[in-house]
Amino acid sequence: MASWPTELIRIFKAAGGNNGIGDPELVDPYLFAEPIRITGGVGVQLINDTGSASVKGTVVEMSANLDDAVDIAAANATDPVGVILDDGVADGEIVTVMVSGYVQVLVGATPMVRKDRLVCGPSPGAVIPNNTPSATDHWKEVGHAGRSAAASTLVWAMIHFN
Repeated sequence: MASWPTELIRIFKAAGGNNGIGDPELVDPYLFAEPIRITGGVGVQLINDTGSASVKGTVVEMSANLDDAVDIAAANATDPVGVILDDGVADGEIVTVMVSGYVQVLVGATPMVRKDRLVCGPSPGAVIPNNTPSATDHWKEVGHAGRSAAASTLVWAMIHFN
């Protein structure tokens, strides 16, 4: 089982428009072990609980089996939380999960064009376009396509979660 990094990061009080840079006053004494990674967006480091090595672009949800872990989002999931950044991270190891930003997302069986609204579809861990969503589809939303993409490929997308 993977262990968390030991170096701690402090969340600093945002003051004077500097977002806490150089401000030693803590908002609260929250300390956590390096879970944030910024690369084209914001990612957090969680445990891969998918049952296999990670696949870049896979949409994930929080694991029901393990604390601080993610699993592949179920078909038509209404609770996606992020997208796997890297291929090949072994099950049980720390994987980076992108939670916002411009990243590559796994496309399901339906091709898409730029600006399409992306939602969790019938293939676990993949998105489909849905530009006329129902109220329940709102909770499936992952983001918006930045480019056109064929089925079963990766699409660049601006991701966000509802």
